[in-house]
Amino acid sequence: MNDETEVLTWYWLGGRKVLNFGEHFVELLLPKLGCRPRSFDVERKRGHIQQGENCLLMIGSEFEAGLVGGLIKAGCHVHVWGQGNGRGAHRAVDMRLDRWRDNITIHALRGPLTKRVSHFEGDVPLVDPGFLLPRFFPPNEMIEGCTGVLYVPHHANTRRVDSDGVDSIGAESILNVMLPRKQLQSLMHRLASAEFALVNSLHAFIFCLAYKVPCAICLMEHERLDMPDKWRDVLESLGRPEDESLPVVKDIDEGWRWWQDVGQHITIPDTTPLLEAFPFG
Repeated sequence: MNDETEVLTWYWLGGRKVLNFGEHFVELLLPKLGCRPRSFDVERKRGHIQQGENCLLMIGSEFEAGLVGGLIKAGCHVHVWGQGNGRGAHRAVDMRLDRWRDNITIHALRGPLTKRVSHFEGDVPLVDPGFLLPRFFPPNEMIEGCTGVLYVPHHANTRRVDSDGVDSIGAESILNVMLPRKQLQSLMHRLASAEFALVNSLHAFIFCLAYKVPCAICLMEHERLDMPDKWRDVLESLGRPEDESLPVVKDIDEGWRWWQDVGQHITIPDTTPLLEAFPFG
């Protein structure tokens, strides 16, 4: 669209043909907000980064000193709208320090954990932008029949999964979260239509909660949960206690119990303040 505002945006694998499920949210949501993302990585390779240019961080776990320091070094002023820190307090940006405060504007953060480790005192929305999806892609347009019990692993776990492993946890099929744009709508429809989703991809979990798809965090034997802090951040933003153990299950039976006892009662935060805090468009 000609009236879209171009926004320099950092997101993992930005500009590539194949993106992780969560990073696809960048390209889904920004056009709905009147903007078109320009991938930071692509623009840097082309030498198109302007000194003082605004750069948006919205989806992901990289609001941390290494990544943000690189954006600032490239000449950018960083605008954070929903990004989180999944790397731990030892790698956090410290917003008490002028060198960070002068080069970063925070409009929203993913959750309370990110806010704490960043020593940020401002009053901003604490919610992942993935929870905005139902506003722009209504549930009644997403659900198509029933796709059964799905297993949706983090991309690092996908290569370890075989049909026997999927069967062992009570799932009927697997969804790969690394996919080209042309396959995204199909994956979204399948996930929205699941009887149950066993997930260890964070944005698959966020998607399921946003669309009220029964789900639980599930790991097979020998799998690991990527960046536990990012899960704690999101769960705390949903009202779960800061010191609560991560609710990881091992199969569909445990998953249903967690969903019935806890998951179905989780209240999604109001996303209106997040929309109102969007800095561009």
